[in-house]
Amino acid sequence: MAAGHKACVNTLRKITVEPVLLLYMYASYLSFSAFMAITYDKSCLSLYNSTFCTDLDNKTFAKVHKSQQDDVQATSSGWMMRSNIAMGVPSTLSLLLWMGSWGDRVGRRLPLVVPCAGDVLYSVCNLINAIYMDASPAFLMIGQVFSGLSGGYLAMLMASYTYLTHLASPDRRMMRVGVAEAAVFLAGTISVFLSGKLVDTLGFVPVFGISLGCQVAAFVYAIFILPDIKPTLEEKGDNSTGRCQGVFLRPLRDMWTFVTTSRDSQTRLHLTLLILVINILQFCTTGEGDVLLLYLKRAPRSWSYTTYGYFKGAENFTRGATVLIILPLLKQLTSLRDTTLIMAGHVSKMAGLILLGLAKETWVIFLVVGVAALQGFPSAGLRASMAGLVNKNEQGRLFGVVAATESITSSLSTVAFNGLYPLTLDFYDGFCFQMAAFLVFICFFVVLYQHVTFKRSGILNAQGDRNKETKESEGRMSGRGSYRRHRIIPLNLAVERSLSRDPQQNYT
Repeated sequence: MAAGHKACVNTLRKITVEPVLLLYMYASYLSFSAFMAITYDKSCLSLYNSTFCTDLDNKTFAKVHKSQQDDVQATSSGWMMRSNIAMGVPSTLSLLLWMGSWGDRVGRRLPLVVPCAGDVLYSVCNLINAIYMDASPAFLMIGQVFSGLSGGYLAMLMASYTYLTHLASPDRRMMRVGVAEAAVFLAGTISVFLSGKLVDTLGFVPVFGISLGCQVAAFVYAIFILPDIKPTLEEKGDNSTGRCQGVFLRPLRDMWTFVTTSRDSQTRLHLTLLILVINILQFCTTGEGDVLLLYLKRAPRSWSYTTYGYFKGAENFTRGATVLIILPLLKQLTSLRDTTLIMAGHVSKMAGLILLGLAKETWVIFLVVGVAALQGFPSAGLRASMAGLVNKNEQGRLFGVVAATESITSSLSTVAFNGLYPLTLDFYDGFCFQMAAFLVFICFFVVLYQHVTFKRSGILNAQGDRNKETKESEGRMSGRGSYRRHRIIPLNLAVERSLSRDPQQNYT
């Protein structure tokens, strides 16, 4: 009995940022799928009456009225482009100017709290829009702006990766980030799988209501339960500036200092290449997500929201399972370098995009789930590799820069894909996916160059750990007027120890 209680306590102690990430990303995936659907429905209602829009979901009716369906798709694509810009522009500014530096200066918890607060307002706006379906699609932009001002999901990912890589030793970072990636994908599996069914059976209000509840829960957990990691006096640096300057002007200086810091030429080159690759992948992923629902709803595929949810849920589950199970096994049981695994992920994603762009039948589209199963490898490997190339007190700024560039890339991607997709409907509606596959092909060769360059230990370990804190990672927690040290043990410690070649090695 005592042993069971002790095991339960130890398990709870291992949990850090995972609940916040799970709740937030569950709500984000749920909202995103429903947001695309409500944008499509509102776009149709702005052109035709409700009876025609309902009949347009019928496969036979859609074939007869293909030109009207293309008009709805073009209108919906335009509103998706505007919504992503409405979120992307303020998100880029907040990420680049403040969010990353706040984590390094104030503590690792604040950048996790802000996106939760912003998305609570985002969910409220979506809920109101769902109640008033006859309102213009333009009102959907209000919630996007609120989400963007708080950094959006990119800020949450940035803050989570910074929190986790601050704790992890260099040789464990890829697996640690991989677990976080898997948590994101598994959250997406459940939420996307349910969202289509909920929208088709109950409507949009229940979906956005659930999303709001999850965002509130994530906000409460981040404030009252999540341990904070406070910077040391050395990491804080000069505190001579005033309060206003400290909050708003110092982060600008910190970000500029990080970008212009003198580094070894090879370190700067490979850090730049890693950021380039991850942004190309972001460009492809954002564009694919923007046009996928439109592509699958168009005749001859004519999918329902439920079928779309099943497909995305299965895809997210497979991607998360491979990152959570296959990736750690390959890392521990083989001598494969990180770059090898990243390239394997590129090949998998490229093959999935090619197949998706050619598919006309439902069963062929579902083959993409298996073909693209390894596409989660690159993100985990690239982020872990970047963390190994900078100091720990720079990781918040690093991921802030990465998230800001990803936000810019997402805005460019939504303009490119949503602008291009309507133009390709007359000759080949899968063109966007083939273009994305070509861009992933370029990423493969960039990483291949890095694979050849780092002959000894791969990108992740090439620069080694730039900190002396490889024995233990200690978080700073705010107490009653003073800080106290607290050893934070990550969630996946037991899994990683069981897979490790050295069972006695501590994961810090």
